[in-house]
Amino acid sequence: MCSVMISSIVAEQHLETRTESSSNSSMIRCIERERQALLRFKQGLIDDHGILASWGSPHDDKDQHHRRDCCQWRGVGCSNVTGHVIALDLRATQYDEDDVPINLRGNVSASLLVLKHLNYLDLSGNDFGNYFNQTAYFGSYPIPNFIGSLVKLQYLNLSNARLDGEIPSQFKNLSSLEYLDLSNNGGLFAENFAWTSTIRLLKTLNLAGVELANAIDWVHAIDSLPSLTYLNLESCSLSNPSQGSRVNSSKSLTHILLGLNNLPATFVYPWLFNISSNLVMLHLEGNFLGGSIPHEFGNLNSLSDLVLSINQLQGPILKEFCNLISLSQLDLSENQLQGPIPREFGNLSSLSQLYLSNNQLQGPIPREFGNLSSLSQLYLSNNQLQGPIPREFGNLSSLSQLDLSRNQLQGPIPREFVNLSSLSQLDLSGNQLQGPIPRELASLSSLSQLDLSGNQLQGPIPEGLGNISSLSELDLSSNQLEGGIPNSFCHLLSLKRLYLSNNNLTGDLGIFLSQSNFKSLKALWLESNNLYGSFPDITRFPSLIELDISHNQLTGSLPEDFGQLSNLDFLYMSSNLLVGIISEVHLSNLSRLKSLDLSFNNIAFNISPNWTPPFQLSTLALDSIMLGPHFPNWLQTQEKLFDLSITDAGVSDSLPPWFWGIFLQLDLPEAFVNLSYNEIHGALPDTGLGDYRVGVLDLSFNSLEGSVPLVLTNAGYLDISNNKLSGSISSWSLAANATVQYIDLSNNNLSGELPDCWMYMTQLEVLNLENNSFSGKIPNSIGYLSLVEVLNLGNNELSGEVPSSLKYCRSLRILDLSENLLSGQVPSLLGNNLLGLNILILRANYFSGSLPLEICHLSYIQVLDLSMNNIFGTIPNCLYNLSYLSEKVTISYHNLNSSQWTSNLVYFRGHTLRGDFALPKIDIHAYLVWKDNKQEYWENLASLTLIDLSSNKLEGGIPSEISLLTRLHSLNLSRNHLVGPLTPKLGQLENLESLDLSRNQLSGEIPTSFSGLHFLSIMDLSYNNLSGQIPSGTQLQSFNESTYMGNLNLCGLPLLKKCEEDAIPTSHHNGGEAEDQEDEFLSLGFYVSLGLGFITGFWVVCGILLFNKSWRYAYFRLCNCLCDRIFVLLVVYVARPIARFWTN
Repeated sequence: MCSVMISSIVAEQHLETRTESSSNSSMIRCIERERQALLRFKQGLIDDHGILASWGSPHDDKDQHHRRDCCQWRGVGCSNVTGHVIALDLRATQYDEDDVPINLRGNVSASLLVLKHLNYLDLSGNDFGNYFNQTAYFGSYPIPNFIGSLVKLQYLNLSNARLDGEIPSQFKNLSSLEYLDLSNNGGLFAENFAWTSTIRLLKTLNLAGVELANAIDWVHAIDSLPSLTYLNLESCSLSNPSQGSRVNSSKSLTHILLGLNNLPATFVYPWLFNISSNLVMLHLEGNFLGGSIPHEFGNLNSLSDLVLSINQLQGPILKEFCNLISLSQLDLSENQLQGPIPREFGNLSSLSQLYLSNNQLQGPIPREFGNLSSLSQLYLSNNQLQGPIPREFGNLSSLSQLDLSRNQLQGPIPREFVNLSSLSQLDLSGNQLQGPIPRELASLSSLSQLDLSGNQLQGPIPEGLGNISSLSELDLSSNQLEGGIPNSFCHLLSLKRLYLSNNNLTGDLGIFLSQSNFKSLKALWLESNNLYGSFPDITRFPSLIELDISHNQLTGSLPEDFGQLSNLDFLYMSSNLLVGIISEVHLSNLSRLKSLDLSFNNIAFNISPNWTPPFQLSTLALDSIMLGPHFPNWLQTQEKLFDLSITDAGVSDSLPPWFWGIFLQLDLPEAFVNLSYNEIHGALPDTGLGDYRVGVLDLSFNSLEGSVPLVLTNAGYLDISNNKLSGSISSWSLAANATVQYIDLSNNNLSGELPDCWMYMTQLEVLNLENNSFSGKIPNSIGYLSLVEVLNLGNNELSGEVPSSLKYCRSLRILDLSENLLSGQVPSLLGNNLLGLNILILRANYFSGSLPLEICHLSYIQVLDLSMNNIFGTIPNCLYNLSYLSEKVTISYHNLNSSQWTSNLVYFRGHTLRGDFALPKIDIHAYLVWKDNKQEYWENLASLTLIDLSSNKLEGGIPSEISLLTRLHSLNLSRNHLVGPLTPKLGQLENLESLDLSRNQLSGEIPTSFSGLHFLSIMDLSYNNLSGQIPSGTQLQSFNESTYMGNLNLCGLPLLKKCEEDAIPTSHHNGGEAEDQEDEFLSLGFYVSLGLGFITGFWVVCGILLFNKSWRYAYFRLCNCLCDRIFVLLVVYVARPIARFWTN
């Protein structure tokens, strides 16, 4: 409505001017006094673009009537009757090629007061804020008070003019004003609405962006404007108004825009539903509206534009919306709406724009959408919609924008899309769509943006897509596409962004790009494919800004003219087969470069220490290339660098003093530094770092010496493991509100007591101090780590008892206190409080006493190692309560690998980056005794299951309940005082790979059920009192003799001692009796089968000969012939040697 009013008034004023000037071109209508006022107004402005070039000057002579007549000046309108200036329209509506507005700057002169008859003033889009500095973007110029004296003004537009300050109270004098727009200035505010009380003719009021937090009388003021039809108070910090008139009395309102405020539903709905049913436009986005959508919305019959996005609305979509037959735009996006999309939406024949994105909608997309013939924009992204894309979408001939991304849609892309001739934007990314890309998409001649990424599409890329000449952005990444890049793509002259990464594409990239005519190409992402060939000549694409060809098989060296790509911002070439030397020439003209990744190639840097790069990088990755031996000196010029990864780069140097200053000057807590796997030596600075903060600091696997500075605890992720650090960390007791979440100081030479500082590190999630020489007790403040999930203090010299405060670490998943000097009983708090433990390692300490029954409460335990202590008593019978090991529950393995902490730390980065700049690997590992060897486990730790109670003083028998722990991979009960027979039920541990029961006092026979342990590769039953024959079977006989040695009464293979031949193995358990019964049944069956077979065979042959006369004759004839032939052969064979004898 605003635009209609503007156009009508401007057109009328300019029409008057043109009519008069054309009737008498030689007559100057402009009143000289007003002309001089306009010239003074011009003097206060800075006209960089010649907007006021048509305006004259005080020195124009009489012959220059077109310059002397102000009525012919640009933006000036005069009355046909009086010649007075009545309109001044200097709004800025044009932009240059860099999207910078073409406008005026300066200040507004009070000379406008001379224009007594001015009724139209539009200065919108100009720059009246801090006009002395073009680079400043904050307003510092208030609205001149004198504008309130232009009492004949009917139209006033000062929007987007970078004005600030309070709205002048003099505006109350503008009693003739019908249109007022002060929106989008950024610094305007009003303490109240008293200035509107006299502007009763006002029809349009636009104060969007004006700060109105203190103007609690706004509702009463609006209700007092009887002619008001259009109200825009978006983003004004409105809050619940004062008590007063809470029922709207202005029945003229047809357009209400109150979005992006703090309005609660308790105020909005009662006030809103008292407004006339003539309401046409209603925008309430970005407020505090919660709960279900009120049914009263269905009574607003005239509504054509409804926006309720960015709220907290819940429940289903209101079906009454389908009664609003005039509705053309409905925006419910970014709420918490659930349930299906109503099919009744198909009846809204006037609907042209529907936005339901970013909710929790479920179910299929209604086929009835195919009836919405007027629909031009449909956004359903980021929901939980399922099922196929309806073929009925092919009926939406007016559809220009379709976004179904980030759902769970399945099936093929409908071929009916070929009918969407008006479609310009299609986004189906982030679904589960399958099958090939339909060739019919090539018929969408209006398509400019196509995004099919993140699906399961297969097959080749259709050649026809290269015929869509209007295509400017194409994203087919993260699918299963095969074949080469179509040659037709070479002719996409309008293409600006091409994303084909994470597929199985092949072909020679150099040949493809050499044939391409991508003159407008700005982004080319081809990472993670199987593209090969020599490094392509990309200097042919001067507009290129982003290039990613990483994770392919490209060969050759980087050409020197590569540095001519002056527009390049992002360059990623990691993980290829590139070779050669990188010198200053390659990087000479990359003045706009911000992100560079050359990692994992066979290239080396040869750059002068005094070189000054032309660029300012924000991210740099040079992993696994030859950068050293010296630390690159040119890095000190990079004042914006906050993401640095130089791992395994051959650097053998100390960190220069200026290195830390790079990140200090940025003051960015999301900075990322990874220098691991080098030979960096020297000490870490302990002073001069101030409040140094960094998101990720990884200096692991170097040769750093000295102590660990306290200031490094300000890092979010700190890894200095595997160095030569020494001394204590007692200075950490001075820490205050440290933000660190991950600390790894393992495998150093640190010593001294652990500082009692953990109450200041409450955000800590991983703490690894293993393999050092820390001593003393574990401090009680460790209990403040309520978020810690991994606590590893193994292989130190810690003593005393485990502090009871540990029970407050309820988030613990991995606890390793092994190989220390800890004593006391195994804490019962482990089972009472730390119920989420997955891995518990207390190996090689001095724990004593019996095993607490609470240990059976660890439902999610998968590794339980209490070996090499002084624990006595019996093994608890309640071990079957270890629910994970007994396959009663499952574990989300992400709790035991790096993915969880990676996701928690992503916010340190502050921006979206590719995988090459991902966080360093978060090493969740543990040292375990597995198959008699101490080994370190990393990736496979999550799938390992183990119980080790060896080398203690346990007594009694082995509980049969252990057989219920069917997930168990390793069981070690060796070197105890266990007695009694081996329970046959141990044969139920079908996943067992290692079993060690050696050096106990176990007796009886080895159960035959052990032969069924098919995965068993390590077994040790030595030095017990076992007797009888070793059960036969390939499994038990595959072990060597040492497995059974020390059991004097055992016999049978693989032992050399044989069992007596007539010895019948006796059994004192049900398994042996069942085996004897099974052998007896098999012997009887064998004889029965033998008899039946003989009888059947005999009568089949003899019966035929007995009852079939012809067969009987043939059989005996055959027998006679065979006998005769055999007799003749024997006679001949014997007669020949006899004849030769007598002949000789």
